[in-house]
Amino acid sequence: MAAYLALSLAAGVLVAGVPGVAASSSFPAPVWVRHQVSGAVPTYAVTEPGYSPSLPAGSPGLTLRSAAVRGSFTIPLASLIGRSSWPSGVGLRAATTETSLTLWATGASRRPLQEAVVTAHSGFFTVRFGGQLGGPPGLKPASFSTGRVGLAMASITGGFTPDPRFSPLTRTPAVQLGPIPVAPYTAPFSPPPFDVELATPVGWVGIGLLRVPNATQLDVSSRGQVMVNHPLSVLARIRDQGAGGRISAPRVAGDSAAVGTWLQFPEFVVTMASNWLTGLSAYHDALASFGAATVAAAPGPARAGGRGPWWTPGASSW
Repeated sequence: MAAYLALSLAAGVLVAGVPGVAASSSFPAPVWVRHQVSGAVPTYAVTEPGYSPSLPAGSPGLTLRSAAVRGSFTIPLASLIGRSSWPSGVGLRAATTETSLTLWATGASRRPLQEAVVTAHSGFFTVRFGGQLGGPPGLKPASFSTGRVGLAMASITGGFTPDPRFSPLTRTPAVQLGPIPVAPYTAPFSPPPFDVELATPVGWVGIGLLRVPNATQLDVSSRGQVMVNHPLSVLARIRDQGAGGRISAPRVAGDSAAVGTWLQFPEFVVTMASNWLTGLSAYHDALASFGAATVAAAPGPARAGGRGPWWTPGASSW
């Protein structure tokens, strides 16, 4: 852990104000392109030096590839919102607008069930889920899962969490937000490292959150679901302002009118890297490009009476 913290400080990982890679917004945004070979299903794709996601029409599976690594890893563009699984007979339709791909899922009578928006950026992409609350809001929302299909856990060989409260190397990493409940380490992380890293056939895939209100934990379950403990009963009572809440039921051309309570969640940030450390650095830079990296106390000596925050020199021995 001490070595990790030393490397983190040197690389500017998760520490606002520490020099690091230039913000992604300084580079041209990648564009989604529709490809179709005669007789084949159309495919939507983005090709970047560091990552290349593609989505066949009619499929919820976004396949990730990298020019540097052979292999692929698929993440379902699906979210369970007050449901244990998607209903049978779900229809899917994709559309693109340059940097964004939108996947609509429709249920019975062609009524919209879910919207997933994938936006490409230089070095990373974001995924935002919104959908109809399927039932009583007691179930924890599960992302990147239809209930039947989730992340391909069989192809994940390891994982990493930056949170010292959990085992750092595991296929099902978890991370919590807030103070570390072990004296004297009571300072919160800053900016919140709400990100976990997974070792996959395409390298290390990082999944984190851009904004984190009304939630305290993110973890990957053994079923390949990304769980965030957003309280659906709370989100159903507040209007979304970019950080989660109710939205108006959408109107989708060609579909029946959407019904019920619709919720939207903060965007996930997805990165691809050669190791977990550069993955965390990419997550930090993604937050910085949105202006979402919280300003931390300036690094300095340990505070009188005890060690300082985790990013402080002298606090690297846990």
